[in-house]
Amino acid sequence: MRRVIGLDGTFLKSTCKGTLLVATCQDGNYNCYPITWGVVDSERDESWTWFLTQLKVAIGEPDGLVFISDRHPSIQKGVATIFPRANYGTCYWHVGQNLRNRFKSKGANTLFNQAAEAYKLSEFRAKFAQLEQRYPHALNSTLKRAREYPLLLLLDSIVEKMVEWFNERREKAQNLTSPLTPECERRLRHVWWEAGTLAPTQINANEWVIRGGGYDAVVDLQQMTCTCKKFELEKLPCEHALRAAGEIGENKFYECCSIYYSASYWRIAYEESVYPVPSQSDWEIPDDIREVVVLPPELKQQRKRGRPRTNRYRSSGELPKRKHKCTKCGEEGHCQKKCPQGMFERRDDQELSRATQL
Repeated sequence: MRRVIGLDGTFLKSTCKGTLLVATCQDGNYNCYPITWGVVDSERDESWTWFLTQLKVAIGEPDGLVFISDRHPSIQKGVATIFPRANYGTCYWHVGQNLRNRFKSKGANTLFNQAAEAYKLSEFRAKFAQLEQRYPHALNSTLKRAREYPLLLLLDSIVEKMVEWFNERREKAQNLTSPLTPECERRLRHVWWEAGTLAPTQINANEWVIRGGGYDAVVDLQQMTCTCKKFELEKLPCEHALRAAGEIGENKFYECCSIYYSASYWRIAYEESVYPVPSQSDWEIPDDIREVVVLPPELKQQRKRGRPRTNRYRSSGELPKRKHKCTKCGEEGHCQKKCPQGMFERRDDQELSRATQL
């Protein structure tokens, strides 16, 4: 798996409240792969520092590690303290929602998405310059019901979901016959249709010039690079690299793909089995753990009157505003009283009644 880890937290709805923290990454088939879980009182500096310390015990601090979160200040402080050599990035979906809320314009989000999805630095700078000139939150839904459970039942439901995921994906990986994961195979086949219209010219044994599609690219199959930057950033061949590899042979397609997306790595990711927690009567608790005194959590506030809220608060830019739909003509933007069709009908009725009176 690529060394990109997402960090997030979701509040719990049981009597003791609290927050569930999780660190996840993606496997070779673009599935969510949870690494560590943790339950804390709230998202604050001490909580994230403790959680990231436990994460470091589990995975160490490998080179090229990248963390992504929703710009929570406690996460940024914790990553800088516990993983000083790691890179930190912000989830661009959350930034896009903030832009939509701030400027109330689709144009700002369009420019921001184009800048965030740019592969070349020159494209990013150009889109971001336009944005500056014109305009000076996956696992949450999976555990929606479980977040209302008491702590032990919550942890049991998490383990049960992990058992289900690992078993299902292990069977798919074992029955796989292609060298790549199914999702990567699908993406390569889609890109291959785009590569069929390009014209290749060989420079030497490893480099090619690919012309067409509005951009002439230089591909180096040995270094696995392309001047469009997609090849080296996604670790999968772009349309230019696929066109060059097609001139050598079909097997060259798979050699251009990173080992992170190989079927063998996908099998290794789910090789180990996840077992449910045994019955409490079978637990073997060490003496030093038995001596630990666990105090009940402090309830910060009393529950408000009325039915407790079960859905999370959505950001103002997350969903479009609800438009009125006319019950008479079925079109959006007006109600039945202001329906243009109804106004003409009422006018005709008034004229007819006047003519009848005369």
